[in-house]
Amino acid sequence: MANASAAIVEDGKVVYAIAEERLNRVKHYAGFPALAIKACLGAVGAKISDIDHVAVGQDSDANLTRRCSMRWLSAKILNFIIFAKRKQAMRDVRACSRTRSR
Repeated sequence: MANASAAIVEDGKVVYAIAEERLNRVKHYAGFPALAIKACLGAVGAKISDIDHVAVGQDSDANLTRRCSMRWLSAKILNFIIFAKRKQAMRDVRACSRTRSR
């Protein structure tokens, strides 16, 4: 699950932090946390030029099981669709050959 957020850390301590979803009302928001950044800066009375470092957290294994299962399911569905189309094509060929032979 993605939850974009922002925090202000000063001397190793979190001074202010907020999740973007609290401000934009989109549950588990995964985009850029613009409103959260603005709220953090406003809470401590800072400007973006006052910031020394920016960190971005990312977990490449997040939801890995779910992503893999979705890919597996998508592949199975695609294979089924291809199989069904081939089977229908065979029915059409058989039907076509029956009408021609009469």
